[in-house]
Amino acid sequence: MITETESRPRIGIDVLQVTKQHVEVSLHVVENTVDFDALETEWDLLFEESGVSVFQSFEWQRSWWKYYRERHPRAHLYIIVIRGKRRLLAIAPFFTETVRTLGLFNLCKLSFLGREDSDYLDVLMVKGYESLCTNLIASHLAEHRSMFDVLYFEDIPERSRTHALLYEALAKVGFCGERFINEYCPRTHLLDSWEATVASFSGTHRRHLNQRRRQVSENFVVEFEMTTRQEEVRGNMADFIALHQQRWNKMGYKGAFSDQRVVAFHHEVAQRCFQRGWLYLA
Repeated sequence: MITETESRPRIGIDVLQVTKQHVEVSLHVVENTVDFDALETEWDLLFEESGVSVFQSFEWQRSWWKYYRERHPRAHLYIIVIRGKRRLLAIAPFFTETVRTLGLFNLCKLSFLGREDSDYLDVLMVKGYESLCTNLIASHLAEHRSMFDVLYFEDIPERSRTHALLYEALAKVGFCGERFINEYCPRTHLLDSWEATVASFSGTHRRHLNQRRRQVSENFVVEFEMTTRQEEVRGNMADFIALHQQRWNKMGYKGAFSDQRVVAFHHEVAQRCFQRGWLYLA
């Protein structure tokens, strides 16, 4: 059995050709938290350049793994890291997990870190190196396919620069599967003002929205507050979590925060995101 502190041999890839230039690259796999933590500075730089979501930030991914590993001890890190001669080119933040299927046999899945608790999942890559890196990742996974039974890459956003390339690269090396829409994400196009935005809605939508606003104003004292200080984060997050649980419990569901480790994860990641200036809690 492989524990979190153990690691498999690192995989080296020497010289590959990209367009008309030779680029020296290496690929290795991070399988323990010490090496995971050592990536933080380079991860931050790649995150800023790659244009992925906050769910691929080091803050979110590292906090998620800390608490997910407590809930699922049979999960193991498998972060693929690709380096060029002078810089980091890509991070594919994966992990493996053995699950019981149909109550009969074990199945080992390779998935993205952040699974279940993130809106978007993706690979981080330097722009211009997507084709090279997706092919390297696919080739590596093909060479080590005996380590897992299935690849399960969910919640990759529609705007991702890599999802089609990764799918095609995996197909070229012998993987078979399908791409499908996992979930539709509702969105609203915001105009220059709130009044203009509301006016752009359908008549039914606009009436329902105005009715709800009137009901709130008539029955409650309404105040708007922003979380602007570090010491406010924990209390305001606790209020948010309590409101969420109250709503879903009332409808007969357990809610997203029924597990205290999930609560602890969101408290920690909120603090870390506040420190980076990313938290909008109102």
